[in-house]
Amino acid sequence: MKVGDLTMLANWCINGPCLMHIVKIGHDVQAIYLQGPKIGTIGKVAPSNLFALDKYDAAMKEHYDRR
Repeated sequence: MKVGDLTMLANWCINGPCLMHIVKIGHDVQAIYLQGPKIGTIGKVAPSNLFALDKYDAAMKEHYDRR
């Protein structure tokens, strides 16, 4: 994951699922919301809650299968 990547915020997050664009990487990732009620704003997101677009469905399935 790097600055400029498009990612999906996990379904289990309060504002997820949501397409996001990474703008800064540090302890938390800062990303701009491209969908939903927070569209256009930048928020801090735990890296473990963001997934590459092509891996999102598999990550959600794995998460819910563990329950």
